[in-house]
Amino acid sequence: MQAASEGRATNKGMSIGGIALGVLSIVLLIVFYATGLNVRLMSGFEP
Repeated sequence: MQAASEGRATNKGMSIGGIALGVLSIVLLIVFYATGLNVRLMSGFEP
């Protein structure tokens, strides 16, 4: 994002979008594990 601010790159929106989606995925991962939702979702895949 520093390169976009300096004018060396033109993809600042994609940089911000990538950071935002990365943070969102980490937050959702923590919520899934904290609530035990991952166990309920994965129980359907066990033989």
